[in-house]
Amino acid sequence: MIDLGRKYTCGQYHIFKNNCNHFSNELALTLTGVGLTNDFFNSTNCLKYACCCLPKGLVSGQWEL
Repeated sequence: MIDLGRKYTCGQYHIFKNNCNHFSNELALTLTGVGLTNDFFNSTNCLKYACCCLPKGLVSGQWEL
């Protein structure tokens, strides 16, 4: 859990490469040995086509509060 906590921080968030679905997948693998199905990743995968319309900070997780 400590390793997952270091990897999945707000500053390392990326909408396609390091998001909550990736965290959930690694957690499931750690606890059960079985990861999530591809269905969990389809929602963010479809956003790749709209990426040019999304604010850059949303994609990289570097948004201003």
